[in-house]
Amino acid sequence: SLALPNDLRPDAAPALSSAPVALQYERHDRVAGGPVTSAVYVAGELLQPAVMRWTGIASALAVLLSARAMAGDPSRPWWSVGTTATISILWAALACWLVAPRLLYAGGLLLNLAATFWFADRIAPGSATPIFDVTSANIAVLALCGLATLVLHLNLFTRRPLEPARVARLPFHRFAATVSLIGVLATTCILVTGDVTGHRAGASALLTWAALGSTIVLSAAMLWDAAAPFALPEVYVLGLAALAVALHAVHYFHQPLHAGGAITAAAYVLATGVLYACRHGLIRVAGSLGMPPMRRENQIDWLAPASVLLATVSIALTFATDFTITGMAPRLAAATVTIIGLGGLMLLARGTERVDLRRIIFALLRISAVAWGWAWLPPGAEWLTRAAVLVSVLGISLLACGFIAAREREGSLWPAVARHAFGSLTFGWVASLLLTIGLEVALRVSGGSAHFAGWAIAVVLINLIAGATAGVLLAVSPRRDPLALPAAVRGAYVYAAEALLALAFVHLRVTMPWLFGGVLSQYWPLVVMALAFGGVALGEVFRRRGTIALSSPLFTSGAFLPLLPVAAFWLAPSRVELWGLLFTVGAFYAILSAARRSFAFGVLAALAANGGLWSLLARQPALAFLVHPQVWLIPAAASVLAAAQLNRDRLTAGQLRFVRYCCLMVVYVSSTADIFLNGVKDHPALPLVLAGLSVTGVMLGILFRLRAFLFLGTSFLALSIVTMIYFASVDLHWTWLWYVAGILLGAAILVTFALFEKKRAEMVALVEGLKRWQ
Repeated sequence: SLALPNDLRPDAAPALSSAPVALQYERHDRVAGGPVTSAVYVAGELLQPAVMRWTGIASALAVLLSARAMAGDPSRPWWSVGTTATISILWAALACWLVAPRLLYAGGLLLNLAATFWFADRIAPGSATPIFDVTSANIAVLALCGLATLVLHLNLFTRRPLEPARVARLPFHRFAATVSLIGVLATTCILVTGDVTGHRAGASALLTWAALGSTIVLSAAMLWDAAAPFALPEVYVLGLAALAVALHAVHYFHQPLHAGGAITAAAYVLATGVLYACRHGLIRVAGSLGMPPMRRENQIDWLAPASVLLATVSIALTFATDFTITGMAPRLAAATVTIIGLGGLMLLARGTERVDLRRIIFALLRISAVAWGWAWLPPGAEWLTRAAVLVSVLGISLLACGFIAAREREGSLWPAVARHAFGSLTFGWVASLLLTIGLEVALRVSGGSAHFAGWAIAVVLINLIAGATAGVLLAVSPRRDPLALPAAVRGAYVYAAEALLALAFVHLRVTMPWLFGGVLSQYWPLVVMALAFGGVALGEVFRRRGTIALSSPLFTSGAFLPLLPVAAFWLAPSRVELWGLLFTVGAFYAILSAARRSFAFGVLAALAANGGLWSLLARQPALAFLVHPQVWLIPAAASVLAAAQLNRDRLTAGQLRFVRYCCLMVVYVSSTADIFLNGVKDHPALPLVLAGLSVTGVMLGILFRLRAFLFLGTSFLALSIVTMIYFASVDLHWTWLWYVAGILLGAAILVTFALFEKKRAEMVALVEGLKRWQ
């Protein structure tokens, strides 16, 4: 009675239920050859609700009797399993015959009940965990039923228009896939929890893998169901469940930091990327085998975050392995496979234009490279050694990033991502260098010693020198600059190179102090001055060649380098005297002031030279400041006066006049104060010194037409003469000098008035000429 006529088979169209009953069987009446057959089918259609109701009642009664037989039947479970399985097949056949997919629920659930009867009878009476085996068996059977109904759905039900009353809102194969997934995940979580807590569940490995495998096959087959929304995520999650079950089988969760976890997670990321990259080829192969077309939508929106999370877990396990496992082989294996596994993320990135995914891959590659570098060290390695490995790994990563950023390929997003990551990677590399050298200095200052392996010292030194070299190359070669800095600020690379060289000096000084003994340590200020002269000379050479990116930083650094030994003179003692160092610094800045016509360098030269002079004078008690102030102040004032005169083009007339008056007042007032402090009686030459300075000022004023020199020189010349007359009249009792001086002063006044009377025009012209002096 279940045999279908030719026009009622699944490949016949259209569906019989889509037309009135009389019309549905009109064609069959013509083909089958008589009204009797048509009448039978019409009657069956009319009686179908009642027949289905009585069929359901009979099936339920048979199933209840089968369940009762499980308790007392000596032949159990054969009659119970056979009856339930037969009824299940009956309902499946009815679903196909009547083209009613909702009837598959009855067939599938009854087949699961038959499986429950079978496996429940096979459980040993003393088993502690029978629920695991029965659950796994039901999951496997349910998944296989779902696979069978999926085949029917794709080949029978989707090719016919169905009545709404016969269509299930949720097809049985999707229901089976969902329930099987939930069951597999619950079972896996229970197994893993038991391993972690120490209460290992005694589940059958065969049944566990059967349930897992059948569920994976069903979820993979769901890819051909265009209406299944989460088929591929289910396959991904089931793959993770398979990994958890495999780790449970090898007792992994008793060793949570074992290298196997990192290797497994990285391998899964790689396998996922390979399958995603080959998805189009798999679709073509499936089509060539006559299978229905597979869904082609892009799944990268959820696949990329999941793979990134799994790769992060793999890297975390790798770091944990580096600090816990003593064997080098497991550490290196975990770290190497973790890096290889990131290739799966790169394959995922090929299928999308998302820049954020590529940036995350760059970051994970750097972190995993650090884990790989640390894998070579034993778990108890010192942090200084680990810091050296960190510096080396980040330096190589920075070099690779710069190389990728400099290459422009059409359609490739990696150069832009590398340029974006170059700045943060540079910051990390510099921070690791500072951390390493800071640890070294802290150990040295605290009284310890920087126990550093020779290769680690060389690694840090090579990184510093390579970084300095790269900075110079980037400064002179703009096309290789990943940051594409403008020409005005490209000199920052040279400053960075100089800073790295300074760090290299500190690194060697701390780790290998024996290199800095002898002459170098005793005369280090002169060595610094030699470097300053060399830097300024190189800066001048590059300036004349037009290489501004090198000339300006070298000149600036060389110009301010002499301040270092002066500032650190008392912190790092040497055999160089302070006055000698200051005279050297003064000569250096005097040369720069003359070469660049710089007022600032002139002031620095004056300060350094006068500082050297003061340091030398401080050694002589007879020349103390309160004894002979002019010896201390006149050189300083003369230096500032000379610097202002050399740079008069950069000063306004008012500024230049102010500097001249201030400097001359310092000269003359200090000389006058020297006279009052020491007295003319004990030091009769002091007024002559003031007179000499005044005459010199007057002569310079006349020579260069400078009013400040003329007026102040004349005024203090008169003061020195009055001082000498007063000394002669008081101490030597030469009172007649006052009369002579008065007569000469009166004669001079008369001569002046006579000149104004007789040669008024010439005298007025002379006065007007004085007004035009500077």
